[in-house]
Amino acid sequence: MKILIGITVDLNNYEDYFKRFNNKYGCSAIEFHLLEKDLGKGFHEKLKKVKGFIKANGIRHVSFHSPDRVLQSVLFEEKSAYLEADKEKLMLLMDSLKKLADDIGQEIIMVFHQGIKLPSKEVDSMTSEELAGLRKLLLKKAKQSYDWLMSKASGSKLSPMLENSPPMSAGDGNYHVLDMAFEDMEERIGNNGFVLDISHAAMCIEYYKQSQKQGKISIPALDVLKGKSGKIPESLHSLESYVTKAKHNIKWIHISDANGIMGENEGLPIGAKGSIIDFKSLLRCIEKEIKSPIGVLEIANAHKDYSLIGNSMDSLLKING
Repeated sequence: MKILIGITVDLNNYEDYFKRFNNKYGCSAIEFHLLEKDLGKGFHEKLKKVKGFIKANGIRHVSFHSPDRVLQSVLFEEKSAYLEADKEKLMLLMDSLKKLADDIGQEIIMVFHQGIKLPSKEVDSMTSEELAGLRKLLLKKAKQSYDWLMSKASGSKLSPMLENSPPMSAGDGNYHVLDMAFEDMEERIGNNGFVLDISHAAMCIEYYKQSQKQGKISIPALDVLKGKSGKIPESLHSLESYVTKAKHNIKWIHISDANGIMGENEGLPIGAKGSIIDFKSLLRCIEKEIKSPIGVLEIANAHKDYSLIGNSMDSLLKING
């Protein structure tokens, strides 16, 4: 398999999970998912241990997934009692990761979202013109905050990378309104890399496939993306279209399955019942279009059950032949 595949871990299970995965498949890519509670007292000490672990195991590709709420709060300057505390957490995260990257002498990716989620009732109450106007304002703000974030990492080995959004949040069912199509991110990121989440893109693509069915679920932001012409964005014609259009920017890939368009349909083990992803075709496209592709298995609830990761890797190897 040409694509290099690693795993997603947290600050509690990474040593055990890495050992189990590495012993069977080999592992030189790893992503640490961070929780808000990680960004406090003791974070520096935990990263010192991570530094030793990375060096001892010769892990060449490392990323950290930032807590979504904290990043959204700061990047969009949401009015809340937590904003100043969130700014402190973000600076702690970035300063710590910059130091870690310098200490190990290699790039570290910081994965973040700017998709901004809004309560479903609020979005449903808007006309398409109102939502289009809101998106225009948010895209402008997203560009400003993206540039600010990149400036904070400038001159270091830390590489903040934007991740594409799913139609709605898995945690609360609220709608995302930005970054479902690559076209939303294209101008903002320029020549920088970004993180392609396969299941997120697949869900958006599936929405358009289902859009003519009776009783369909409405995702207003995806409808607005078609504009007055009614044309689906090029990146959301198919997963292969997404990869082909974004191939020069895709630097990291989140790999999981999906079997629908709702929040609970994402991040599933590979080979999930009712899968909407043709992995054989997708892997072939990735290996053709992207130079030295790197991905990590990002499976929901795998932090509680390692077998979800192992079984998914076995499925990918079988699919790839």
